[in-house]
Amino acid sequence: MHNLLFLKIKLVFGGTLGRAERLQRGHRRLVQHRQRHRQSRGQLIVRIGAVQSLRQPAMVYLRASVAKFDMMPAIFF
Repeated sequence: MHNLLFLKIKLVFGGTLGRAERLQRGHRRLVQHRQRHRQSRGQLIVRIGAVQSLRQPAMVYLRASVAKFDMMPAIFF
């Protein structure tokens, strides 16, 4: 379930929306997700590592976004 959620976020960023709108929508989902899984944050990163379709830059983005979302644009775009 967690993996699907993050892949969906990745698809939102990769879509045809404007950059500001992409950031906003992705961030909203991430915040909701953060509130739901506050205690399982460390486990979540480990699980994401099992998703083979994510390349290394995406891994860095996901690690950074869990800690601090502001780092994302520099890494992901």
